[in-house]
Amino acid sequence: MITRFINYLSKEKSFEAYSKSYRLASLFAIILALFLFILNWQFHFNSYTKGFVWGMSIALLALTIRNYFVLHNEKKLKEAYIESKDERNHAILLAASATTLVLQILLIILVLVLNAFFKVDFDLRYFLAADLYFIILSFFGTDILLKRFM
Repeated sequence: MITRFINYLSKEKSFEAYSKSYRLASLFAIILALFLFILNWQFHFNSYTKGFVWGMSIALLALTIRNYFVLHNEKKLKEAYIESKDERNHAILLAASATTLVLQILLIILVLVLNAFFKVDFDLRYFLAADLYFIILSFFGTDILLKRFM
């Protein structure tokens, strides 16, 4: 089942199939954003969780607005389609992913060494939040650098 899903995602798509999948992804994102808005409104979360849910819903809403403009501009949609098929972009994303993975492993080793030998304790919530930012910044930073210099 996982193999079929990966094959479905990686197979060559026509422009119409790409446009349809882009539209479905946008629909899923807007439904998820609305669900998160309602969830945040109905339940009383602590401030950290409330901020996380608000941030996710606003980010998804911004993504759907961007996708709306791309879907209604034929030129932008064709550019996105061509970019999705570009082998150079695939190689850059693969290199950025590999670099992020290596940096993530090194960070975990560093934290484990600090904890084991020097008794440095980290609050799990803050560590996971910092680690999430580290992953995002290292991936997109590597991606931007590789796109600029390759």
